[in-house]
Amino acid sequence: MALARVLCPTLIGRESELSTLEDSLLSALRGDGGVVIVGGDAGMGKTRLVTELTTRAFRLQCAVMAGACSEAELSLPYLPFLEAIGNRLTSGDPGELRQRLGSASDELAQLFPQLGSAPAPGAEPMQAKLRLFEAILLFLRDGPILRLASCSIT
Repeated sequence: MALARVLCPTLIGRESELSTLEDSLLSALRGDGGVVIVGGDAGMGKTRLVTELTTRAFRLQCAVMAGACSEAELSLPYLPFLEAIGNRLTSGDPGELRQRLGSASDELAQLFPQLGSAPAPGAEPMQAKLRLFEAILLFLRDGPILRLASCSIT
């Protein structure tokens, strides 16, 4: 038997937060960049709030990328973003994306093997890290996508 997360179908008491998120969504659709982080203690309704925003984003024909922090006591600071990118890669055509990203897809292949062959190690570590971050930025700029990440703060 599989367990599934159950969310209340009605959003209760989060009108102000949802309004702020919707404003950010509309701003992103106008081409304005920005970041909104939804954080808080476990059980405070972050997932429900983000789910409602996702529903509204789909109505506006946005593609959505989502990731979440781990419940484990591990230090994985980029996990929500890696999960969101990985989920997005499984829903699209990696060959088409490789073509659009060019050599940046090789840098991303360090984290996402479906994008090709990772470059051989040997470059100076800070330069390699900078190229990887630039490749991630290029990926995130590729198309109109709503990117969501939520975390519990403990």
